[in-house]
Amino acid sequence: MTLFAKQPQLAITDYNFHNAYMFGPERLMTPAQNMKEILPPERLKACEKASYQSGFDGLQEFITKAEAEVSMTSSHTCVASLTLLLWQGKIPFVKEHSQFILNPKIVAENRPNPAIHQVPAKPIVVDHSTPQSNGTVDPSTSSATSTNPTVLPDSFLETMSPIIVIRHPARMIPSYYRAIQESNLDIDINDGDFPIQATFRWSRLIFDWYAQDVCGTASLPGPYKKSERTSPSWPIVVDGDDLINDNNVAQDLCKQLEIDPQHLQLSWDTTPEEQKKKQGPVITRFLSTIQKSTGIIKSGKTDDLDLEKEREKLVEQFGEELGNMLMGFIKRAMPDYMFLREYRI
Repeated sequence: MTLFAKQPQLAITDYNFHNAYMFGPERLMTPAQNMKEILPPERLKACEKASYQSGFDGLQEFITKAEAEVSMTSSHTCVASLTLLLWQGKIPFVKEHSQFILNPKIVAENRPNPAIHQVPAKPIVVDHSTPQSNGTVDPSTSSATSTNPTVLPDSFLETMSPIIVIRHPARMIPSYYRAIQESNLDIDINDGDFPIQATFRWSRLIFDWYAQDVCGTASLPGPYKKSERTSPSWPIVVDGDDLINDNNVAQDLCKQLEIDPQHLQLSWDTTPEEQKKKQGPVITRFLSTIQKSTGIIKSGKTDDLDLEKEREKLVEQFGEELGNMLMGFIKRAMPDYMFLREYRI
């Protein structure tokens, strides 16, 4: 998102469903036991009232305002891990973690040992922006009848163009584990929610729904070719390691979105300490790398990573048992990652 922060054609928002997912009355994740001690009190109070409907209504309001703003050009629109899309005014660019909006039944069906976990009720979200002439809600705008794997209405997602961001599991999963440990969150690798975070299964399901149900692809084609993306609903897949190691990837993404690449932000200031205090220690830890940086930090390429060597590094850092457990999550995530990588730009 930082790359696009100064893009005048975009209006950017992120994590509209984070609070509902973790803290609200319909929460789909079990929050860390010590979360109330870590979050700033004023933020915790707002978080505990958050619902999926209020998050959706806020997102709809954001999109309406964004589309009404004057922009240099008019073009498509986005949602990043999901990244969503529309057609006039400024382009709403909305970042969300896919697990934050997944239908809990779908999650239960795709997690290890599903029978031992209680499945939360699916939050029902209704798009009130297009009421029928008699003032009632069109059933097709309710997520109660949706076919997509999220809690959002089909009619809403069908107006979007998804951008799916991936990263090699051997980089992503240990990084996530370190972050939760160094944040002093009372979360453990054995918790039932850890497998939900340590996977690309949700991104794969979203990709499949857009490719097959929205774009009508009976069978998925082979490796992606830029010339083949004829529909704005065809998922754009970006490998995060490619994005930071190859400037051409960001340029290609701008072309796909029909936005001017000259406004890409390749350098920035570090985050002020006062802002870090306001956001709290958890967010500060998860954003520590980007907030301490002043530009893109190159990483080693992951094309030829040796998983056995990566396992040895994990064992050295975390010990035999934990290192092997992390590698187990990495190996389980690899098939979906490799599939999505075939379609990356």
